[in-house]
This record gives sequence, structure tokens and C-alpha cells, in this order.
Amino acid sequence: MGQRDVEKAEQAFDAGQYAEALDLFQRAEAETPRCDLLFYIGLTHYRLQHLDEAIASFASCAACNPRFGVAQHALGDAYLAKGDDNRALAAYEAALAIQPDDLETLRAAVQLDIKHELNIRALPLLERYVKLQPNDVEAKAELGSVYAALGQLDKAEQQFRWALSLNPESPAAVLGLGGVDLRTNRAEQAVPLLSKAAKLAPNAARPFWLLGLADNRLGRYAEAVVALERAASLSPDDADTYYQLGHAYGHLGRQADKQKAIARFTEIKNQDEKLFESRHEAARLASAVQPVIEQKDFGTALEMMEKAHQLDAENEEVRFRLASLYYNTQQYELARGYAERLVVHAPSEWRYLYVLGQVQMATGQWQQARASLERVVQLHPGAAEAYNELGNLAMKESKPAEAIKAYAQAVKMNPEVPGYKENLEAAQRAASQQN
Repeated sequence: MGQRDVEKAEQAFDAGQYAEALDLFQRAEAETPRCDLLFYIGLTHYRLQHLDEAIASFASCAACNPRFGVAQHALGDAYLAKGDDNRALAAYEAALAIQPDDLETLRAAVQLDIKHELNIRALPLLERYVKLQPNDVEAKAELGSVYAALGQLDKAEQQFRWALSLNPESPAAVLGLGGVDLRTNRAEQAVPLLSKAAKLAPNAARPFWLLGLADNRLGRYAEAVVALERAASLSPDDADTYYQLGHAYGHLGRQADKQKAIARFTEIKNQDEKLFESRHEAARLASAVQPVIEQKDFGTALEMMEKAHQLDAENEEVRFRLASLYYNTQQYELARGYAERLVVHAPSEWRYLYVLGQVQMATGQWQQARASLERVVQLHPGAAEAYNELGNLAMKESKPAEAIKAYAQAVKMNPEVPGYKENLEAAQRAASQQN
């Protein structure tokens, strides 16, 4: 296939004939590997809602051309669609390192930072965005919220007022200004703003929570109960809402309701504390296991990681460690299960594919192993260990010439490992004997 065939693929893509376009792009890339073709393959997969394949292709494109910011942005979009906010944010940040003033990437990164309360990281990005887009009401309100979260209330108030000058009905700006008034001991001034915010966003808990807090401070306990009960119905796991409800109920003489509210507050706090402690201990074990692995004490390492998994089943590093340890102890089916789930969760993580490829080799799934390991070196061209395993696979298949190429890459990537050079020499001897 030549450039004309690539143009046919592009025409099929533009016409919405994505299955045809994908086939043409893949055939073109197989014959003449190009970074841009990897991007188009990823984009076509994305349009077909094949998120895992899209992620793998975008990540391969970014590895092929590290200065291709559009690929990083597309990778972020795909991970965001998959629900992996952390990797989406990492991809957006990588894109911004290449194109720091790209508006779409700035906006996407800021929204994720704010969602996860990463206000210090959000601030410079949001300031840059607002400078580029001075009339974006939502962005100005978000900047005000970030300033407020960081305790810069004067700057926050300024942003909220600017936003309201552009749109007096902006729910975020009305709420933000009311929140600043509340934090600066202007509860009377805050109430009408917070009441308006609650009307503008009737399905959001925060306006009702702040309104209830303001009413409590003003001694308007009956009004506080109305607002806080609404907040509790919209956000039933917010501990502070129940604390404020207990306060209001108490002043109204509703002791039974007060006890229930305080009990719920205590329950949520205890659950949050227990969850935090479990995650903290799992992370500590995952960090502490490396010296044990280096000592080849796989039994102890497995005990540590199985305990960590019981504490935090969602800890990705723990699951990766378990996959590797089950492979090292020849428990291949367990290793395969963890590795396959990790690859589905994060198709761009070459370490997960590498473990899966090792398991597939150990269980005789050579074709699948080759596909996994070839994807590894596409995602991470410096993965000497993957080239070495590809060489091992070629030797198993009695293809010494192919093994020589793979082992040579391993030696090139990491000449300090003597085993790679020894494997290369063995493949060269096998090739000479075969000839």
C-alpha cells in the first residue's frame, strides 16, 4: 500500500466508514510503519468505541513520536471515556508539556484537577486558560473556586464578581460569591446568594449545604433543617451535612432526630477512616515488598501482597505485584487472571503486557505472547527485556535469524546485562548451523 491507499483510508474515515478505514490504516501501517498511521488507527478505534484498542494505538503513537501532543490529548480523551481519570490527567499533562496553550487540553486537565480537588495543580493551568479566554464565565468561576479553596479569598471574590458581570445567572459564580461571604463572616449577605444558587442548581447538594450552614450561624434553625435535609437527600454520604443537621435539630428540641444525625455522622467518619487506613497499609506493603522480591523470597512477598489485596482490592500496584509473583512461582493461571485484568484496565501500560506475555510464553500460547511482547516494544521501545523474550520466543519456534534481530535490540538497549549478549551469540551459532 502506498500514499494513495492511505488517502483511501482517510476518505473512508471522513465518510464514516470506520470499519473499512480501520482495515486500510492497519494494512498500511503493517507494510510501512509510521507514527501518524498509529494515530489514525487509534482515532478510528475511538470512533468505533473500541476504547482499549484506541488507547493502545494512541500510546504507541506517542511513544513513536514523543512530540506529537495531539496523540497525548487523544490518549487522555480515551482514558477519560474509559473512566480512568488518573491516566487521562497524566496524558493531558504530557500534551500540555508539548503544547502549553492548547485550549482544549487546558480545559480538560483543569476540570479533572478540580474534580479531584488538586487545586494547586489546577491553579496555573486555569490562570493560563483565563488569560487566553477572558470571557469564559465558567472558567472564571472555576478560578474563583480554586482561589477560595487555597484561601485566597480576595482573588476569589474578584473572579466571581467578574464572572457575574458577564453572566448574572451563573450558578457557579453565585454560589462561589455566597461561599466567600460565608467564610468572611457575612452570613446575612450570603443567604440570598446561596438561596439563588440553590434555585439555579436544584439538584446539586452544595448550595443547600452552604445555605443550611449560613442559616445555622444566623440561628435560623428551622430554615437550616429544610436546606440540610435537601442536601442530605442529594448527597447521603456527606458527614458534615449530618453534623450540621444534628446541630439544627438540637436547637429545635428534636433530640431523637439529633441523635440519628450524629450517629450517621459518626458512622460515615468511621467508614472513611477505616478505608483510609486500609489503603494506606496496602500502599505501605506494596512499597515494602521490593527488597523481599530482590532477595527471591517470593513466598513472603506473596503473603505481603495477598494481605495488601485484601486491604485494598483496587490498588493497581498490588495487583501488578501479584501477577508478577504468581508468574515467578509458576502459578500461571492466577498470574494470567491478574495480568489480563490489568491490561484491560490500562492498555497503555507496557509492564502489564510484559507480564501477560511471559505467562503466555510459559503456557505455550506463543502467538498470543508474540502479540503481547510486540505491543510492549511498540509502547516502550527501550524495553530490553521484551526484546529478549521475543528472541527467546523466536528460538522456541526455530527462527534464529529472527531471534538475532530481537537479541541485538536487547543488547543495544541494555548492554550491561550479560545474558542478552549470551543469547545473541547462541542465536548466531544456531543460525550458522541452520545454514
